[in-house]
Amino acid sequence: MASFFWAHAHQLAFVISSEVLLRSSVEILNLVSSPMTIHLSNGRARPAAIDAPQHDTARGQSDLVAEASRVVGENLRTLRKRQGHSLDTLAKLSSVSRAMLGQIETGKSVPTVTILWKIANALAVSPAQLIAPPERPRAVRFRRDNPQRLNGHAGPYESRVIIPMDARSRHELTEISLAPGHRESFEPAVVPRLTSLVVAKGRLDVKVAGETPMRLSEGDGVLFLGSEPESYFNSGSTIAIAYRVCCPKDAGFIPDR
Repeated sequence: MASFFWAHAHQLAFVISSEVLLRSSVEILNLVSSPMTIHLSNGRARPAAIDAPQHDTARGQSDLVAEASRVVGENLRTLRKRQGHSLDTLAKLSSVSRAMLGQIETGKSVPTVTILWKIANALAVSPAQLIAPPERPRAVRFRRDNPQRLNGHAGPYESRVIIPMDARSRHELTEISLAPGHRESFEPAVVPRLTSLVVAKGRLDVKVAGETPMRLSEGDGVLFLGSEPESYFNSGSTIAIAYRVCCPKDAGFIPDR
């Protein structure tokens, strides 16, 4: 539902007639919450639903309006700050009250299309720039010195989460280091997951469940299901460093057993 709206936001901003543009944003969202086509009649654009199935419209429209409010608010704040306007300045340029602008930016108010046009004109942008979802970065950097990414223990074993498993990624990348002669054991993961481990420096003996330990040298790797006990032992004379990637069980290859 929401994806259809955002995919056609730019077209709707210019194709829907001025008669429809005077409706509130909520009404427009209602129009695009189901499959649509655009018919031309007497030079005017007229939306028409095509055999749209019945849904729980109340909840769907509420979610759509909330998402639209958030996106419009973020876009307005970004464009306003980029141009160096305060809320007071933009209020004077757009003839939209400062209180209303503040409510729009915080997603507490859904602006009518008339207000959107006033704000767009004041910022010298198209209305589509206010309703289009912001582009997400294609790459995200995680800094080594970011304390929020550290998750280690003082002593012979230390781990550092380089890339966390969150809404952006289903994988977690961790750097681990073990002092010579140290063994570190882990309990089975609560949620079954795949674990990949690659030794970057030194030597590690990796044991999964009751199997015979596997000795890994620099450049060696192992893949196993992390729903069983595992342990790492540094059998070398120097510090061992390895990189471990964990992901959900359904996200990759599972070794034959």
